[in-house]
Amino acid sequence: MTAPTNVRNRQQNEGWKSVLEWVKFYCIKFFGGQQEGEIKLLAQFYNRLRAEYEKIKQDESIIQANPHIVSEIEKTFSESKESQKNAYYIEGMLTALYPDDQLNVKLERKIVEAKKLLEEEVYNFYEEKLKDQNISKRMLLSDLITDLQWFSQNGETRRVYVRTARVRMTLIFILSFVVFFLPNILGYSAAFWCDLGGARAYFLSTAITAGALGATFSMLIGLKDRLKNSTLEGLKILHRWGYITSRAIIGVGAGLVLFYLIQSELIQSTVMPAAITGNALLPSVTSVDLTQEEVLNKCMETTWEYKDVALLIIFSFIAGFSEKFVPDMLSKTEQHTAVRDADQT
Repeated sequence: MTAPTNVRNRQQNEGWKSVLEWVKFYCIKFFGGQQEGEIKLLAQFYNRLRAEYEKIKQDESIIQANPHIVSEIEKTFSESKESQKNAYYIEGMLTALYPDDQLNVKLERKIVEAKKLLEEEVYNFYEEKLKDQNISKRMLLSDLITDLQWFSQNGETRRVYVRTARVRMTLIFILSFVVFFLPNILGYSAAFWCDLGGARAYFLSTAITAGALGATFSMLIGLKDRLKNSTLEGLKILHRWGYITSRAIIGVGAGLVLFYLIQSELIQSTVMPAAITGNALLPSVTSVDLTQEEVLNKCMETTWEYKDVALLIIFSFIAGFSEKFVPDMLSKTEQHTAVRDADQT
């Protein structure tokens, strides 16, 4: 291998590395990574902790009395990555080092913070304990900081779940949208659909993709209220790919069932398209007397008009959008069949 080839390969590898780093950056950004504002807030939190620690270090007696804690704080500041978890760890250790005057100020400020963030019962508990002279203020502050940290971490986890759910549901909707319009995007190919089963395959594909589109659109429409009313445990389920894709699969199933309900003529209505008849139902059309073009035309021949296709799309979309549409239709079909069988007997 020549030297210019090696140089060219290295340049290509560097180019691919740059692309992968770019993709990684935006994946982290959109799928739950720290946003710019969160990074700035974390840096500010660290600066405040360092300022408090430097103030404490001015009292040599405190440093000498707590060598292990001081060493752990120094180690976390210098060796550990800046993160919310490490910041909380440092904040908790600092409670053991605060001098009395700084401890009182810190406790009073945290009580004010607790009034805004914690539940009323929890806040009242700490307010009552603050009045109790027999309670160690240092221990009370430590417990209060732990509860506030838990509340903050709980909120951060919710935000990550909410952001991830929004991104993933948007992606699955876009994917459903693209798949639905894929035949029109790539161009209509009679030969392709004839190999799959002719017009029947085309209409069946239209029904199931419209059902998936309706289901994912339904998720996006109700996403705001669902996220707002969900508990943390509910959000854990809501943001997972399994839950999101299962809703799309239900839409596919709804479109499939609707298509065959129409074909079976078990449901008949003036607004429903009629069942497909003729060559469109055949898996393939072959004849030695026909040219290739005539075979393709026969294969895609159908009694349906554009209005029927539009109705199929609309009702398949509704079937995916509404979780009750197909079950209600099946229930009515069952009742109708039972009545018809009773009349025949």
